[in-house]
Amino acid sequence: MSVWRQRWRSAQLEWRHTWRLRYAHHPLCERHRHETIELGGMVVCRGCLAMGTGLLLGSATVIGAGGAWCEPLLLGLSTPLLLASWPPWYRHLPRRLRDALRAGLGLAIALCTYVLASDPLGGWPWALLYVGSWMLFKRSRARVLARRCEACPELGRGICSGFRRQADAARRLSLALEAELEQELAGHGPPPGLSRIPLARADGGSAAHGP
Repeated sequence: MSVWRQRWRSAQLEWRHTWRLRYAHHPLCERHRHETIELGGMVVCRGCLAMGTGLLLGSATVIGAGGAWCEPLLLGLSTPLLLASWPPWYRHLPRRLRDALRAGLGLAIALCTYVLASDPLGGWPWALLYVGSWMLFKRSRARVLARRCEACPELGRGICSGFRRQADAARRLSLALEAELEQELAGHGPPPGLSRIPLARADGGSAAHGP
């Protein structure tokens, strides 16, 4: 099996065993139950779903109605949207309001994209605003996420209920990859590139496959 075919097969196995949880983006426990929604067997992050919906609707509206109104709407939308979405404040808002804010962010991305595409020289302040805001939000959100499991009674007790399904999927994927490798080794010898991977020895050293 070629290296590219092997990578494609590994990607297929990964998708098969993880697609239901790939876009959850949150722990799947009772404490975080309002952060996700299940659609057709797939657990999806509600914030990302709302943002994607806003992006699609905003793009369709711009295409259908023209863009003369885009910059004024973006101007009126940006300040309240960015302030209300600041991570330390956003996390305390009602879930439906957070969904609306994420949909508004998707709309703002569509509007900003149109403004930049139609007037690259005049639209650069919007690009600076949103890129700078994204960098600040990313740092602040990382600090918020680092504390999302504080005081949880399951801490320190192994894999918690929030990540049990993800751990089960990872185990199934590991077993599938192991079976695939065993089959390849039994039929054709080491896959391409495997002969260059050092193997651990009992004495703590390493040895390589093949000659």
